[in-house]
Amino acid sequence: MNMLRPEQIAAALDGRPRVELSGVPTRQDLGHELWVARLYGYRFESYRPSAPRSGVPPVLTLVLDQDPLARRRAAWMRAPDLRPGADSPVEWAWLTAGQWLPNLWTPPGWPPGAYPVPPTPEQLPGAPADVVSDRLSPYPLVALSLVLGIFSGTAASQESSVLAAVLGALAVAAALGAWQVARMRERALRRSFGRPAPARPPGGTQPPPPPPTLRAQGGDQGGDQS
Repeated sequence: MNMLRPEQIAAALDGRPRVELSGVPTRQDLGHELWVARLYGYRFESYRPSAPRSGVPPVLTLVLDQDPLARRRAAWMRAPDLRPGADSPVEWAWLTAGQWLPNLWTPPGWPPGAYPVPPTPEQLPGAPADVVSDRLSPYPLVALSLVLGIFSGTAASQESSVLAAVLGALAVAAALGAWQVARMRERALRRSFGRPAPARPPGGTQPPPPPPTLRAQGGDQGGDQS
């Protein structure tokens, strides 16, 4: 199954009342997916995880937000006014030549090099707690660690030292993985419960004009528009 990229999510959020996104989300707690949805005037409705060993992909369902701020934000995202000094409901910037940063993407219809500024992890919208608990469960790795530990002990009792060492190392790795997943789950749950998402993405200072390399690609929106 292919991962859904932000620009693919944005293209699907075309103003329909209800959108189902089928595929593997790019983040375990859906924070970035829900941020893109909010940019385009949608909000979370439900999440259906994939069925084990069935090949059925997970489905994230989003519904159109009728709040006037959400509708204004979505309209701007689809036809942004990127002139320096123009009012915008979304913080954005230009990617400078040679720059690469994670989580940056160019929305459909935007000029090359322009991107919405992603919020900090604390500002990302959080999925409901039951979704986080379902997606970020350390228990399978805990069970795997215990099973490997048992097999390692059995191998050691039969004087298979090499096999015991290998199984023991795998058991430790599974235990460390479970610990990392548990930490991720705790952070995501804390955001779901204790840090409500802001009403809209933060606005801010308008970015400077694009560098010359991007102006040549059509990124210069600074001319007069009558």
